[in-house]
Amino acid sequence: MNPRLGLVHLYIVEFSDCLDASLLREYEKLLSPDEIVRQQSLTIDQVRVRNVISRAFVRTVLSHHAPIHPREWRFTTNGHGKPAICNEHGAAARIAFNLSHTREAAVMAVSIDRLVGIDIESSCVNLELCESARIFSALELSALGTLRPDKRREHFLEYWTLKESYLKARGTGLSTPLYKIAFDLAVPGAISAQMAPVLNDRPDQWNFRLFETQNGTVLALCAARNGVPMETVHRRIIPLRGLWPMTFKTKRSDEAGRPPESHRRR
Repeated sequence: MNPRLGLVHLYIVEFSDCLDASLLREYEKLLSPDEIVRQQSLTIDQVRVRNVISRAFVRTVLSHHAPIHPREWRFTTNGHGKPAICNEHGAAARIAFNLSHTREAAVMAVSIDRLVGIDIESSCVNLELCESARIFSALELSALGTLRPDKRREHFLEYWTLKESYLKARGTGLSTPLYKIAFDLAVPGAISAQMAPVLNDRPDQWNFRLFETQNGTVLALCAARNGVPMETVHRRIIPLRGLWPMTFKTKRSDEAGRPPESHRRR
């Protein structure tokens, strides 16, 4: 592929598509020694299956973006556990990626020279968490308190996935308190963000998108702005078998209602 700087690739794998025993054995052959140790330490069969599919997913997707065999990818992690590529190949060094999964599927974001974070959540959430001031800002708690139960659940998922995608893009994980970034979802189809001074960051440094998968699962993407308008392309993949174009429904965007980028720069 010849990815453009403004392009973020989104991939999804459904675990149920990858349960053939011979295919799982092929996936196991792609694992690094450390990943093999991790795989062997897992005691629940379903978790082992999801883990090996996820590892093969990451490796085969990355091989669509640089001429490296899936088995040859090497990774490191920062102090908060965010993985990064450590292959010395020039094309590989420019790739940024992030992974998230539920029990049913995994999603991955890939871009060039652009930090990305992605989060996917199923609709099975504990609404009691909505009351937690450790998770939500006063603005968000106030908004949640005005909503009927179905809309409250929907906004809970949107807030949660947006926050997670941002923390994953920054690579800080839960060391950054979730309530320090607040999202305003009052305008239909739009996203606006507020960041506490302690974050030493600004909302205009990031793009935010909310998508919905074909089965209604919520997906949030956060990507660093790099001076190029962001575009996304979406694909479904079965690692080592093929990939196919698909479309996630865009629920919300931080660009909704804004003038084009070229106009804002004048």
